[in-house]
Amino acid sequence: MEQALYTDRQFLGSPIIWAVIILAAGLAWWDFYRYLRSGSYTGRVSLLQRPVQTVLAAGIIAPLLFVSINLSTVVTGEKVLVRFFPLQLAYQEIALGEVVACQVEEYQPLAYGGWGIRGTASSRVYILSGRDGVRVVLKDGSTVLLGSAHPEQLAEAINRAREAHHSPR
Repeated sequence: MEQALYTDRQFLGSPIIWAVIILAAGLAWWDFYRYLRSGSYTGRVSLLQRPVQTVLAAGIIAPLLFVSINLSTVVTGEKVLVRFFPLQLAYQEIALGEVVACQVEEYQPLAYGGWGIRGTASSRVYILSGRDGVRVVLKDGSTVLLGSAHPEQLAEAINRAREAHHSPR
């Protein structure tokens, strides 16, 4: 990867989502504790009737998955790289030569169907949390909305890299 001029990383930050994850993990662990303590269930049915699998899925794997979720945006001298990990292992590239405008924008996540990766032929959206991002307009008229923890700095980095890319060398 080229030298990064700016890196923006956004993590899952919604307290409601974290509360649900912690509650589900806590219930899975509580159910597993009851199972171990009793030796077996005789009358009550455990979560999903498989306490070991429940703890693995809801008590370990799901929390680890949610902790690892992040939206990473990297600005280099030639392109903007975007990755929504772990859904995308490779970075998606936006060539700076294709960028015609870049500006900070406040958005409503529900207008795009919520957080995540969304898109049509003319518009792509990468948002993880919050309501602030950077809209990048490309030469073909399509747009990319990048959610950001620091949208002003991200827009400034993209605009600086774009100007440097377009200036004669």
